[in-house]
Amino acid sequence: TDEPKENTAQDNGEISEEDKKNEEYVELVKKTKGVSDLIEGDIIAQYVKIAKAEEEADKLTLILSYTELAYIYEDHVFTNIAGMQMPLKLVYEKNGDDYELKEKISPEDGDGFYDSLMKMVDSDKELAQEITSHSMSESFGDIMKDLYKKAEEAGLKDFTLDLDNVPGYPKDESLFLEEVPNEPKNTIVIVNKKDYEKAKKNEEKDNWPHVEGLVYDKETKIAIKEIIDDFTK
Repeated sequence: TDEPKENTAQDNGEISEEDKKNEEYVELVKKTKGVSDLIEGDIIAQYVKIAKAEEEADKLTLILSYTELAYIYEDHVFTNIAGMQMPLKLVYEKNGDDYELKEKISPEDGDGFYDSLMKMVDSDKELAQEITSHSMSESFGDIMKDLYKKAEEAGLKDFTLDLDNVPGYPKDESLFLEEVPNEPKNTIVIVNKKDYEKAKKNEEKDNWPHVEGLVYDKETKIAIKEIIDDFTK
């Protein structure tokens, strides 16, 4: 007979030691000056995906994908005004209970990108793929959670959106679309009905079909102003 499998921390709804460590590394990167202040804006949301972590004596080396997005806020809606995403190698040195950043390495721009990337990851192609193939759409939910946290810390009030009362989008004049192609999962796209139908027909032949709208994250109830340009649905 098969022996019963041992319960894992994940099976019990607990966080494994590895996941705890990973969360600690993520928070360390988010707070590291020189990494966490790359762009300017009213509110900065971050996303860190750790691909590899090595601890050796008092040295910590992290290889990761780092995303930073700047937002402004007005009338229950956020607008992204700047952003960046880059693969990084960060080398820290432990000083007591704290880590100090000693080296920050990123790939070169232009023709030297690939060679410098491979040097950064010691020619590990899978690792290089992991830290460069990350898409904003995949991490949208996590970015919204961080934006929610940063908005609270900034003292913003009423920054979540009531779908029955969306500024500029009355229910009888608007469309609330789910599962829109190329938009993140667990979101609702909110657009003006007439503008959407007009753009869908591409009546303005001199322009690419698009319409301004909102992308609403169901979990955090945060809305982001965005240009919607996929009308295949």
